[in-house]
Amino acid sequence: MVWLYERGSATLQIETRFDNKTREMVVVLAWPDGRAQVERFADAGSCRTWLRDLEQNLNKDAWNL
Repeated sequence: MVWLYERGSATLQIETRFDNKTREMVVVLAWPDGRAQVERFADAGSCRTWLRDLEQNLNKDAWNL
């Protein structure tokens, strides 16, 4: 799944997927400055918690879905 957050003219892309080889949940963030950030989680629950916290922080920083 892919989400796009916007703040002004900047766009942050967040992609979630499952890695079949490692059996991990993967979150890939593509920041507007070109940085890529990859986070891996052993289970869906920890991934959901991390995403929830990320969304709260993005909202505080004026990023809009």
